[in-house]
Amino acid sequence: MIVSAEALARIFLILLYVPVILVCYRWLMPRLSLSCKILATVMLLAQGLMILVSLELRAPSLEVWSLWHLNHERNIPSSFASAQLMLVCVIALATAWRGLKLPAWHRVYLAALGLFFLYLAWEEFHGVRRRVFGGDWELYYAAFGAQIVVATLSVAARSPRRAWVWHACLLVGLAMSALGALGIEQVYNMELCDTSIRTQGERCLRYFYEEPLEFLGIWLTLLAMLGQFCAAAPRPHVRMQALFYGLPALFTIVMHGPYTIWEFEYRFQTPRAAIEYESGLALRAYEIERGEAGFKLQLFAEVSEWMQYSGIGYSLHLVDQASSASLAGVDDAAHRRQSFVGRGSKGGSEFYKQTIELALPQDLAVNRAYWLVLTLWREEGDAYLPQRIASSDRALLTETQLILEELVVRAETSAAASAPLAAFDGGLALGQVNLPESAQAGAALTIAFEWRAESDGGEEFVQFLHLGHEESGEWWVYDQQPLGARLPTRLWYAGLVDSVTWEVPLPADLAAGRYAVLTGLYRKSDRERLPAKDADGTPYVDARVPLGFMVIDGA
Repeated sequence: MIVSAEALARIFLILLYVPVILVCYRWLMPRLSLSCKILATVMLLAQGLMILVSLELRAPSLEVWSLWHLNHERNIPSSFASAQLMLVCVIALATAWRGLKLPAWHRVYLAALGLFFLYLAWEEFHGVRRRVFGGDWELYYAAFGAQIVVATLSVAARSPRRAWVWHACLLVGLAMSALGALGIEQVYNMELCDTSIRTQGERCLRYFYEEPLEFLGIWLTLLAMLGQFCAAAPRPHVRMQALFYGLPALFTIVMHGPYTIWEFEYRFQTPRAAIEYESGLALRAYEIERGEAGFKLQLFAEVSEWMQYSGIGYSLHLVDQASSASLAGVDDAAHRRQSFVGRGSKGGSEFYKQTIELALPQDLAVNRAYWLVLTLWREEGDAYLPQRIASSDRALLTETQLILEELVVRAETSAAASAPLAAFDGGLALGQVNLPESAQAGAALTIAFEWRAESDGGEEFVQFLHLGHEESGEWWVYDQQPLGARLPTRLWYAGLVDSVTWEVPLPADLAAGRYAVLTGLYRKSDRERLPAKDADGTPYVDARVPLGFMVIDGA
């Protein structure tokens, strides 16, 4: 017999819900007050809607699908589930508070039960059971459940017989929830979908067996608490009824609010990135805010399971491009308190938001190129091991160092003292040049250049220096960046005025004599020279700017 996974799930849901609903509405609901009946019915209809939408939805995108997925945290079903657990907590505490005629031991039992469900509400939303209790969380939960069963049976034995039905309802609800949370997963590991009925399609839809059992079990627990509350406070104040609706809603808003903001930042405000580490962690987005005192980095890391994020740390450094020296740095251990379940490339993977602030030195040199470099490390014992980058859509400094941004600390702009010697296309200009009258072959030629920029850079240019022997016509060529490695032209900015002194090493066998000296710029990508004009607007021949003549003495 071949049945689709969806059809099998529908059959299971019908067989689960219909008998429970018939029994509860036949024998339990009549015992409740009108307001409690309405509250129980609303919660039952809401969970039915959650399950129906999740089963029938054909999501247009992964984001929408994950938003209604029954087995994901911090989405619509998990928010409802946590609110339902919070409602059980509120009613248990309200019963302990308003049940003045109840024995003290009974009120203590209800208060403890309420606090336990408060934890469950928080855990249901965050999904941190493995983080709190480790891989043996099932044993801890089973132990807690056993203690609740013993306490409930003890309370029931000392309670009137008419109250036994609510204690029984509580135990059945807890058992059903435990079966959904613990039992079904174990059965599924034994290939539930292939035992007697073979399904069509790729999905087994395990969570349509687990989550409805948990949903319905908590609803029975809620029904049990409502029954005890109605017995202890037959005529609750209107404010108490409003509290039943208001506190779970407030709890959901408080729990979900920060994650909604962080997810909005990730989805719409933070520039995306694609950096994959060999450890399985990935950086999916980051944003850099620059202030007068330093930088503020906000980034989002994605992992398929939370253990991959354990022991991770970040190092953020400001590195001088010319010397590769770190001028400022900060180390920050990764924290998991700002986490939300991502709806990204890994489906139910988790995203973690991290904020790192880096203060800048007050004596930082201006008109120098810097990199903002990020390194991920993992603490293992006494060692801090840098994490290797497998792939990246950003530039790398090394196999473990990611260049987040390159920048220049700008100097205060000032007006040029005189007209430029040459104006190049793209807003670059060559100002004054200090050319010596002579130099020694085999020694260094000292020559000073003043450069200006009328617009922001973006392209990489190289400056050439040509020395042409007046008698032989032979040329000697030397190339380097106009302002050296400290400030590449791609980082030049409008208003830049800066000078540099070249120390050009002349070859020892350079022929003595009189030389014509010319200079200019060419594009690094294609080696095409950048057109240049003199002060009158006349183009220079071959895009070479004549600087004058000098004598080279023999070595």
